[in-house]
Parts: sequence; structure tokens; C-alpha cells
Amino acid sequence: MHLGLIGFGSIATGLLPLLADTRVTNVTALVRSATSIPDKTDPQAPSVSFVTELAGMTAAAPDLVVEC
Repeated sequence: MHLGLIGFGSIATGLLPLLADTRVTNVTALVRSATSIPDKTDPQAPSVSFVTELAGMTAAAPDLVVEC
């Protein structure tokens, strides 16, 4: 499953480790700017791709989008 996240703050970073043993295989996170992208994420969590525009999220075609 491909999960889309709107925002990547405390809620999203807390959610990622919980997804490690689920069917979520990758995540696309929509952030305000490139400076909002963290240097690294939890290595046990699904891989995260970051986009800064809605068109990028749409192109990623996630199965589910959650506002965080």
C-alpha cells in the first residue's frame, strides 16, 4: 500500500515507526518546502519520498492520503 501524508511534523514522524510491520510499503509526504525535508527517517519504517507541490502528490498516486 502506498500512503500519502500531507505534512511531515510530529504526527507523521511518530506514525512512521508504527507502519514498519504493516502493508504500507512506501510513503509520499507533501511538505511546504525543500527545507522541510528531514535529513533522515527511521530505517525500520517504509521508504519516504518527499514532494513540495500537490502535482507531485497526485503523480505519486497514493492509495490513501492522510493529513498530518
